Amino acid sequence: MAVGSVTALGVFGKTNGGSNSVLTQDLIDRLKKVDEKDSVAPITNKITTNQTKQTDLTALTTLLSAFKTNVSSLTDSSSYMAKKVSSTGSNNTSISVDNGVNVGDISIKVNQLAAKDSYQSKTFSMSNAPVLSGTTSASFKLSIDGKDYQIEADNSTSLDDIAAQINDQTDGKINAKVLNVGGENPYRLVFSSSQTGSANKINFSYTADENNSTDASKKLLNDLGFYFEDSSDANATLTLKTEDQLPETEKAKAGSQLQKAADANFIYNGIEITRNTNKVTDLQLGVTINLSKVDKEDEYTNFNITQDTTAITKSIQEMVNSYNTLINNLEVATSYNSETGATGTFQGVSEIINIKTSINKIINGVDSNGKSLQDFGLSLSKDGLLTLDSVTLKDKLENDFDNFQGFFSTATSYTNVSTSSTGIKDDATSPITGTLKINDKEIEINLTAATKQERTKELLKAITNARITDISASLDTDGNLTLKGLGGSNLKVEGSDELLSNLGFTKVDLKGETNTSTGFFEKLKDTLNNLVGKDGSLTNYAASLVSQNEKLTSEKEKTQKTIDSKYERMQTQFAQYEVILNKLNTQLSTITTMIEQASNSK
Repeated sequence: MAVGSVTALGVFGKTNGGSNSVLTQDLIDRLKKVDEKDSVAPITNKITTNQTKQTDLTALTTLLSAFKTNVSSLTDSSSYMAKKVSSTGSNNTSISVDNGVNVGDISIKVNQLAAKDSYQSKTFSMSNAPVLSGTTSASFKLSIDGKDYQIEADNSTSLDDIAAQINDQTDGKINAKVLNVGGENPYRLVFSSSQTGSANKINFSYTADENNSTDASKKLLNDLGFYFEDSSDANATLTLKTEDQLPETEKAKAGSQLQKAADANFIYNGIEITRNTNKVTDLQLGVTINLSKVDKEDEYTNFNITQDTTAITKSIQEMVNSYNTLINNLEVATSYNSETGATGTFQGVSEIINIKTSINKIINGVDSNGKSLQDFGLSLSKDGLLTLDSVTLKDKLENDFDNFQGFFSTATSYTNVSTSSTGIKDDATSPITGTLKINDKEIEINLTAATKQERTKELLKAITNARITDISASLDTDGNLTLKGLGGSNLKVEGSDELLSNLGFTKVDLKGETNTSTGFFEKLKDTLNNLVGKDGSLTNYAASLVSQNEKLTSEKEKTQKTIDSKYERMQTQFAQYEVILNKLNTQLSTITTMIEQASNSK
């Protein structure tokens, strides 16, 4: 029999039934299972419980992260800056606005649209056939934005070639193409300024040959269908003849001006405005005006810029939904049924119980102005869930938006300091010179104007040109200079006593202030970061579960190894005992046989 396998070993005595109790492999296996049940199974149960907690904690952390995402979107100041535009009237104008634009009304009446300068040639039967006839070569000039461009042709130059030459020669300021307009002679050369506005007018002029003649140049333009009023000056700007100036022989084959370059002209809130484009962006920061059609005499378009609260309303509803989902899951996770004894995964776990406590401490809070969530349509129900009164919320958003934003959003306010000149010394006989230092920036002063008013302007210009980014300089109603810190910055003015006296200033070192009030959602976000952030309580709890699982797994493996070693040793020992007993049995059998033989022989 091999060592380590026990089939039967010895007699252990009589059982109640009278049979012998024999040590077998089955008995050893059953003894081992009893040991494992007492020592390994409890550790396995702890591991299973730990893994369940890790899985359920991941689910709760995911819900918390979703809630945090909704809250974070409402801490962003840009969420409160969205604007929308409504319009009434002709709608011959449209506007778009960026976030942060001030609410208000705009009225626009379009008198004239900005236009490009554009021309078309006469019609041709082919676009790739020579244009010039009866002359070997010729040229003319196009000018735009103060620069001349010479277009040349010979007796092989086609309409396509001239279009390509215009595009290549004019630096993109004039766009040319040949169009198939249909009919017996379907091809026309069409070209226009690339930009609108009167400054982009296209001018024509002849070029003179070596004999100082412009005949060839005139012939080329005539062959293209352009007839101009007579001009003896080769460099003069030409004037295109109108249709009533053309003889019948020229009318049939004349080109024309399709559109004249023009500036846009419109009335903006009662003020006449001229621009070289129909897209105007410089009248109000963040507002783009698009002019599309001229208004009739009694037409105009009124725009109303208002707060766009759609995104905020949606974000708040999503926040409410994610909070309620989180709370419902927390209730299940920490529950206890006194009748059945059933418990949730985290019943009695302080890290999980404190989630609801921490969040509700913020939700039930009141700000320094006595405002709470209830003032804006949000409240907790008896079962601990958030409810949203959409009517109250809408009213606050539409009629009390500043207070709404002040409660929910973190705001920064500044206390700006300022100092004013009492007036520059009124002495025109000598200049005022010296080094003035503002916020450690040195400014060389040299005021030479004849009057106090002009000297004040010189001082203003010198300070402005110094480009000190954290202060502003302006004139007050008395015409004296005022310096003001920006964004809560400090204001320090230094210089010699004589210079400061001449400028009407005194030495000052004023301290500005920056004040930040933390809004509801920022506080809630901070609370959630304390739970699920890098060093949050739930983050640390999750790490402790992982560490605990590793220790339990190691303990289980060690305990199992000890039991396995114990019963392997038992099997080996009893197998050895069986060999000894077999030898003894053999010896006993031999002796017994010898005794029986001896007895029989007598």
